[in-house]
This record gives sequence, C-alpha cells and structure tokens, in this order.
Amino acid sequence: MYEFHPNITIRNLVEIGERGMLENKEIVRRYLREGAHSSLCGRSEANSAPKGLCRELRHAYDGTGAVYVHFDMDVLGGAGPAPGDILGELAEPMGMTDYEVIRIAFEIGKRGLSGLSFICIPPGSAVVYRVIVYVIVYLLAGRALAKREGSADGGGTA
Repeated sequence: MYEFHPNITIRNLVEIGERGMLENKEIVRRYLREGAHSSLCGRSEANSAPKGLCRELRHAYDGTGAVYVHFDMDVLGGAGPAPGDILGELAEPMGMTDYEVIRIAFEIGKRGLSGLSFICIPPGSAVVYRVIVYVIVYLLAGRALAKREGSADGGGTA
C-alpha cells in the first residue's frame, strides 16, 4: 500500500497492541526506521494504559487530511472478554482489554476518521461481536462530542 499510494505514509502508521508478530522482521525494522509508531502490548505500564495509548494516536493525525482506522480484533486474545478458546489459533498472551480498545475508539472518534474496517473476528463469538458494536458506538459518541464542542475535524469526518 505504501508503494502504490503516495498519500499514505509510513510515518503516520500507528500500531497499538501488536504482539507475536508474524511479519517479516526486515519490513518491520524498515517501517520503524521510516517513522512508524508501535506500542506493543505488555511493553510497559505507561504504554498499555488507555491514556498512554491514546497519546500515541497523535502520530496518525500529524500533517494528514484523512485518517483510516483498522481494528484487528485478535488483539483481544488472552486479556479481553474473549478467552483463547474462542479465538482459537489467533489467541496470544498479553492482548488488549475490551476497555482499552473501546476507549481508543472513543478518542479516535473525537479526533475524526475517514475510513474504518475490522478483521480477525472469530466466527460465532457473540462477545467479540458486541465489542465491535461498542467500538462503533463509541466512535460515533466521540464524533458527536467533538461536533458539539466545535472542535477541529482532525483528520477526516465520519
């Protein structure tokens, strides 16, 4: 995507909650050298607390006109409402809690977004489906609050 879309920059990539990455280590190292921002789950108390995680979002909005948000729901594995047996082989330790994911969604809503997607939704997991509904509702609540307070758009509209 970075090779074919000059308006999408690595320096605005913010990865929150990844762990047990299966990506090619040279690609990850290149992204980090080129300014990508990564907050690994379990790396430190300050980074894993919602307040610290939400501060990391500023990098996604820095100098941009639009922000695309993607939620990879296997991030809940091992720590949130979804126990490992629901997530099957997607489950990993030190995942994010449902609260952290929903709180981040609210903060993204307050800042604005232009696109949204979800992936790695375990089939038949009613609790993860509900977390997704909460993510959407809290994104919308953040947008409504920002509009009511007349804050700047901050990276797109939803």
